[in-house]
Amino acid sequence: MEFTSDLLSMPVNASSLTAYSIGHAHLDIAWLWPIREMIRKGGRTFSTALRMLGKYPEYKFGASQPQLYEWIKLHYPNLFEEVKTAVKEKKWELQGAMWVEPDMNLTSGESLVRHCMYGKRFYKEEFGVEVNDLWLPDVFGYSAALPQILKKCGIDFFMTQKISWNETNTFPHHTFYWEGIDGTQILTHFLPTNDYNLGNTPKELIESEQRYAQSDISDEFLNLYGIGDGGGGPSAHHIEVGRRQQNLEGCPRFKFAFAQEFFRKIAEIPSEKLPVWTGESYLELHRGTYTTQALMKKNNRSLEQKLHNIEFLGALTDDFKQSELTNIWKNTLLNQFHDILPGSSINWVYKDANKMSRQNLKKLEILQEQLLSKLHCEKSNSSSKFIVYNSQPWKRTELIHLPATDGNYRVGDGISSSIILAENGTLDFPLSLPSCGYSCLLIEQTQQDIPKQMNQIKASKTILENSLIKVKFAKDGTIISIFDRQEKREVLSGKANELILWEDEPNNWGAWDVNHFYRETTPEKAKLISAAIIRHSVHSAVLEQIFR
Repeated sequence: MEFTSDLLSMPVNASSLTAYSIGHAHLDIAWLWPIREMIRKGGRTFSTALRMLGKYPEYKFGASQPQLYEWIKLHYPNLFEEVKTAVKEKKWELQGAMWVEPDMNLTSGESLVRHCMYGKRFYKEEFGVEVNDLWLPDVFGYSAALPQILKKCGIDFFMTQKISWNETNTFPHHTFYWEGIDGTQILTHFLPTNDYNLGNTPKELIESEQRYAQSDISDEFLNLYGIGDGGGGPSAHHIEVGRRQQNLEGCPRFKFAFAQEFFRKIAEIPSEKLPVWTGESYLELHRGTYTTQALMKKNNRSLEQKLHNIEFLGALTDDFKQSELTNIWKNTLLNQFHDILPGSSINWVYKDANKMSRQNLKKLEILQEQLLSKLHCEKSNSSSKFIVYNSQPWKRTELIHLPATDGNYRVGDGISSSIILAENGTLDFPLSLPSCGYSCLLIEQTQQDIPKQMNQIKASKTILENSLIKVKFAKDGTIISIFDRQEKREVLSGKANELILWEDEPNNWGAWDVNHFYRETTPEKAKLISAAIIRHSVHSAVLEQIFR
């Protein structure tokens, strides 16, 4: 690259902004490659970054995702020690408090808290550094619950740029306070570079300066540069171009700096001068990721629920070891990465992820059985004793289904009891439990001669009816009537339960997007293959329909 000395000697304009610039390599834990390849990509990227740090004294590099650092520690221990040295020497920045950069739309609130807990703990134990920023440059939208979660986890700054990908509306702010559901606010910066893999060309930086919405309030913006997604980070070219723009007329001031230095700088801006964005930060793109790879999403939710329930049961025992769940939690968080859980990776990734999920669900089933074996009541031939647990933090009334020989049963909790009829091999009865509570039940068959209970529920392939509503089904499986028996009126204006399938061929990002023009194609109707009543008792009836 050649520059004339006259051009490079012209100093920057006094009104120019400063681009706080940190070398970066956004690393997709999995995407067009499996996790095992990302471990190697991480090793190569970290090695390159360390070589560049040795060559350029002013250069600074940063990387996010403690999961990646843990892999480097395990597979490249010497490299990990070099990283620790670079961190101590203030050349390498630890970025992002979460374990990985997870999807924010499908991940539960509890999991997001765990991301922060495991991420911050790793940084603190391995490097002695308290990381207080959330680093999500490539995640597909952000829940309005996030500001509260972050602040309560000791995180003060949030950074992204993905909303710049909006399909319709341009997001109005770059430096602002983001206000969540409960009113909690967090200082947020959306990169005006609209990129996390910037090439540091003058054109890119000038356009970023012109685009910066808060330039009347803030004299600086953040710039992440280098080769990302698949890794590599900045090359000598990126650094050399940055060097030449540190004080160059017509360009923003290029400053080699940590992101934390930038965050501290914008934190000095009086809060009343910055705009406030309230509610969800919605990405107007990649809407298909709510449904793509449904098995991945099902396994994720099953793991989140099982982990919660086992920790609840474990709290009721004297010798439960939380450490037994550590690896399962880390695996679950890993699979919540923003190209795994949303379904936007290659098939290989899902073979690995679903296998891992199956193995962990099996481990959790074994753990749950072990815990319940310590807590359950004894059984005898004449009676059965049960403890029913409510692991959720709200009062619940649920219908309990137990296999039982047809006949009459006395069901009681030691205070009151009732006679309930078991039919069709099932004993159904409603049960109310307090939040995070339990109830002890005694269930015994009785010869007491009671009149057979009137079954208030009628059920067939074409009708489901109780004292409140009557639902009618057509031969094709659609619902053609829902009659409100209390209000004495029909509530449907047309067919319901009509499953219609449209062609799914978006312009780009096949697994990611649902383009509006799908409505212009001719849909197909799902065909009813079978219908059957699979449960029918005093309290409930279930009609199962199978469609092709």
